[in-house]
Amino acid sequence: MKYEIYRISVFLHIFAFSIWFGGMIFISLILRPSIMRRQDYPEIIDVVARKFSKITWFFIFPVLFVSGFFNSYFRTGEINPFEWSQYAPGKIALVKFHLFILILILSALHDFKLGPKAVELMKSNANPEKFRKLSGIVGRVNFLLGIVMLILGIVMLILGILLVRGC
Repeated sequence: MKYEIYRISVFLHIFAFSIWFGGMIFISLILRPSIMRRQDYPEIIDVVARKFSKITWFFIFPVLFVSGFFNSYFRTGEINPFEWSQYAPGKIALVKFHLFILILILSALHDFKLGPKAVELMKSNANPEKFRKLSGIVGRVNFLLGIVMLILGIVMLILGILLVRGC
């Protein structure tokens, strides 16, 4: 029973990450370049960003936090994250935990301060460049942190397989 719950938790973790990471890719590489020259660009990007932000903050981040914590507990047997470092997968989990906190901070800055300010300035025909650039930088850093998290997750998976098989 415990292993089935773990497998469901891993699935939910990968699913939530896929929605978050895929959403960032879609918005930055497909949607934004496609509508950038449109007159209603600020309104479209505002609606999409607000909807994606709600999904991120009320579904994706909580699922990632709870499932990540549970998965690390299952792998290490330790409830205290600072005890995870006693185990090989736990060391990686601890790094991911800290990166996740950084992603939360940067996402909050992007979603609640820089992004809305840039859209507000675009709508009022003011100069939004400073906020657009800062928002873009924060978004790119979060994207890169997401790639690092993905790589660390894959390493944890491979390490887990090797430890179970005794290789």
